Amino acid sequence: PEAIIGEYDAPELQKPGLLKYNFLSQGNTIVYGNDGTEREMLLSSIIYSTSILYKSEQINYYIYDFGSESLRKFEKMPQVGDIVYTGEEEKVKNLLKLIKKEMLYRKKLLANYGGEYINYINSTSKSENVFPIKAIIINNYESFNELYPNIEDELIPITRDCARYGIILIITMGSISSMSRRLRQNFTNNYSLRLTDSSDYMSIFDSRKKIIPRDMVGRGLFKDNDVHEFQTSSLLRDKQMELEQLKELAKKLQSINTYNVPKVP
Repeated sequence: PEAIIGEYDAPELQKPGLLKYNFLSQGNTIVYGNDGTEREMLLSSIIYSTSILYKSEQINYYIYDFGSESLRKFEKMPQVGDIVYTGEEEKVKNLLKLIKKEMLYRKKLLANYGGEYINYINSTSKSENVFPIKAIIINNYESFNELYPNIEDELIPITRDCARYGIILIITMGSISSMSRRLRQNFTNNYSLRLTDSSDYMSIFDSRKKIIPRDMVGRGLFKDNDVHEFQTSSLLRDKQMELEQLKELAKKLQSINTYNVPKVP
């Protein structure tokens, strides 16, 4: 599956293009940015675009929303299994157990396919039951880690191996120092919105070239062959209208999605 994040500008190509995020080829992802609203804007683009483009048989979301809880607007989407909020300690732990259990199940199942989800997908006909990508979102890692500091040690082995089994983690945080290097090295893809310390951009993208995104809401940087600037897409300017349209969309999608994503106990 590919999510549409927004539009990017590559001067060497002399034309803009759609910025897409491929879950399998790009893997575990960190979204940096000192503004939580901008980070949630990017997450919304990912969830919204994939909910329209793919069925619940193809992609599932489990979300730790420790930010403003704005991702609650997606809780009725058939692709969203569950959303865990601050203070739901039992669900925090149970979702982690669910992830570990799913990894063990997939590890055993994929043994005949070189232990790789992508090999399984390529070897399976469309008529067969292909199990979905599992996308785990942790929104506002600083708050998550402050409340549950011991979980970081559990995330290290999970993030090291999960992508090969079709389980992808997407984490948002305010700066590069918010996460230990041991955990951060298991994330192969980065998007950075505006940061307080401009030198962080060079560290995030391992670039000697000094580049800073323009001071616009949703403006950020990503790296493919080079570091480029992008603009995050926005669902609607009118938030109330956005909520109403998402409710209608969820009803419509529920009628055509037959797979019920398991809830967190």
